[in-house]
Amino acid sequence: MRILHVDAQKEFRGGEQQLILLLKAQIDAGNAVAVACPGCSPLASRAAALGAAHCDFSPSAFFGFWSNRRLRSYASEFKPDIIHAHDSRSVGHLNAAPKGCIRIAHRRVDFPVKSAGKYIRSDAVVSVSSAIQRIVLDCGVPPDRARLIYDGIDPARFASRPSRSELRNQLGLDDRARLILSVGALVDHKAHDTGIRAIERLGKIRSDVTYWIAGDGNLRSALDALASSVNRSLGRDAVCLLGYRDDIPKLLAATDVYYHPSRLEGLGTAVLDAMACGLPVVASRAGGLADAVKDNETGLLADVDSAESHAAALARLLADSGFASAAGKAGAERFQSLFTAQRMANETMALYRELLEKRR
Repeated sequence: MRILHVDAQKEFRGGEQQLILLLKAQIDAGNAVAVACPGCSPLASRAAALGAAHCDFSPSAFFGFWSNRRLRSYASEFKPDIIHAHDSRSVGHLNAAPKGCIRIAHRRVDFPVKSAGKYIRSDAVVSVSSAIQRIVLDCGVPPDRARLIYDGIDPARFASRPSRSELRNQLGLDDRARLILSVGALVDHKAHDTGIRAIERLGKIRSDVTYWIAGDGNLRSALDALASSVNRSLGRDAVCLLGYRDDIPKLLAATDVYYHPSRLEGLGTAVLDAMACGLPVVASRAGGLADAVKDNETGLLADVDSAESHAAALARLLADSGFASAAGKAGAERFQSLFTAQRMANETMALYRELLEKRR
């Protein structure tokens, strides 16, 4: 099968990580795969390292016509059976597909759809959670073209880790501390401000709580200021912004509770990482997070933007070690059943074959 993936993002986030996992599975299976993406992006270099062909594709408000023309030219040379767009800007360029080529749009964010037409014209629209699938259906995509395929992660990332005590020693964390970890870009929809305020409430009833946030973004200065204010009010360094980290498996292995306070979320692959590690999770009832976290089974769901609700959920997990342990185990089992990268790749390839068979 010949597959052309399109992704216009210059940054490397959850969607791009999913694309890399999909590329690896498709290349390993013997498919001819190419990626159209910005040449300066991390995705371009990582895709090349896997052996994927590359087309430099950088659409913008000023050069959209020329980037579409370049993509059309490349597609006519590569002759894909499938063209698969992975972000909203790329979906608008699916008209570059050669005649007879299957066009697939992927949607990973739970923002309202601004331009429904580009999705409706696709042969299939893949949503990564039931919440996003509802948005896709509401914008007019026919039900037989709306497909739910959960994002997945590779559990091999977490296979080899030092012991918890050894890791905590490496990270400079007291063994008695109860570590709560959040991972995510420092942007508004990740709601780290709500998370920090929840820790302020929690810190007033527990003096052993430490909250680490791993990630970077345009709200770094504002969140640093908020964290400093909370630390002053608690009289200790309870909240720490770690910045970007490439050792997430180590951080998770040292963690007691994973916390995801987002106000908008497609599915939350950072939550899947935590589940794969057997951690109990507290998350907001936002977007597709309820698909990952089963309330009172694999963790607890809290009200969006309610620091009080979030603090209460965190306090319950920290106070009830039996429930926390059972939730972590249930989460690991749910992960293995629904959220592995191999399952995601298998279901995506099954969709390709189904659509190609219908086209014949």
